[in-house]
Amino acid sequence: EFPSQFARISKRPNSVSGVGGTMQVDAYSLPHAQLGVGSTVVELKNVPVLPAMPRMGDTANTTYGILGRDLPRSYRSFTIDFAAMRFALGEVVEKRG
Repeated sequence: EFPSQFARISKRPNSVSGVGGTMQVDAYSLPHAQLGVGSTVVELKNVPVLPAMPRMGDTANTTYGILGRDLPRSYRSFTIDFAAMRFALGEVVEKRG
């Protein structure tokens, strides 16, 4: 949906893991991307962007994105509350230098 943002970026192999296992897919690698979560914004580096969602096993993955460990790593803490089906992030880790 955003071809101009990827025009100068080439694809490279990337591992995608899920319940169905791990597979290699071609993905673009954005040098940096800002992601807003609530009232905070964090900058992620070398973000893999898949041009299409891969099929894991026999069922199609219908999600629109996969959040990796780099997102919660940008915060001091996070909580996964399965009873309330809630994911909460603490304070943003301050950048040094």
